[in-house]
Amino acid sequence: MCPSRAKGAWGVLRKLSPSRSLTASDLVSFRHQESLFIALNLLLLAVLFSLHWYFAAFWGKPTPLLIIAVTFGFVLKTAEWFWLQRLSRPLTPAALAALTWSSIALNITLASLLALLTDQEDTPYFVLMVVAVLEAAFRFRVLAILAVVAVVDTTLFGQVWWYFGKHPPLDVGEYYEAGITSLLFAIVGVLVWLLLADLRLKEDRLADNVLELEQAREQLLHDEKLAAMGRLSSAIAHEIRNPVAMIASSIATARQLTGADREEMLAWMKPLAPGLKKVFLVHGEPDQQRAFQAAIHTRYGLDVAAGFSPHAAPVTHQPAVAQQPQKAAKQSQNRIQEEHACRFLSVITTSTRPSRR
Repeated sequence: MCPSRAKGAWGVLRKLSPSRSLTASDLVSFRHQESLFIALNLLLLAVLFSLHWYFAAFWGKPTPLLIIAVTFGFVLKTAEWFWLQRLSRPLTPAALAALTWSSIALNITLASLLALLTDQEDTPYFVLMVVAVLEAAFRFRVLAILAVVAVVDTTLFGQVWWYFGKHPPLDVGEYYEAGITSLLFAIVGVLVWLLLADLRLKEDRLADNVLELEQAREQLLHDEKLAAMGRLSSAIAHEIRNPVAMIASSIATARQLTGADREEMLAWMKPLAPGLKKVFLVHGEPDQQRAFQAAIHTRYGLDVAAGFSPHAAPVTHQPAVAQQPQKAAKQSQNRIQEEHACRFLSVITTSTRPSRR
């Protein structure tokens, strides 16, 4: 294989490899996975020992040491199961890795010991090693899985070498069977790892999609709130513009009227001033409030906060009013009120327009 192809294949494996070495990092997942492995270990021990006992004519009667070894495996796995049920908080990654490696080592050691105690060419107890391979495929990266498979394969060939060293002559077919079994272990480990890696990638993509959907939902809610505020502001501005337009229209009409009609029109407009004051002094922006008060006070000498009370009347109109008879003074006062109303509306219009920067 050329170097570029080898590098490309390794890149695919690295891409499929999960970002963490231990996938069962939380207590619930770890307890579930470990319980399955414990149950599989106990089931295999029970089935293999029962088969050994039933086919004692082929494999030989179980020796006391073999029975002790099987009992020891049962006790250890049962004790681990009880400890697992009492576990109250998640293990640290280091402790979880140590526990997983210990379980793998126990399965390989127990399978090798039982195979040696059986003392036969073909022993069923090597099936226990598949649990070690599965644990490595569930918990570790590809390099760790290949290392576990290499140890299992070495153990298989070592058992064949030990047996024929003790019981010659050598049967080459047994090495061939050991090689086939080793290949099956490697296929099982890598295949399970690939399937789990694909599931983890899909899980990560699903989590990313859920996060994007949640962010889009929050953005839509935020946009909807802004749109609702815009509609409300538009409605409020519309309600403000209508009375202001009516007052402006009335003032334009009052300018063309004389006598009692003009006085009646001005008297109708005067009560609307407090409502406009509340709009601009209560609901307006601070800079608009200050500009509005300053303009009214400068042009008319009126205190807006006090309800448009005339603290200081305009100087230009006082002498003319004081020197005329009573009727002329009343007409002059009406003209002053009209001018004040026009200027008042002009100030409102100016203060409410957005400033151009």
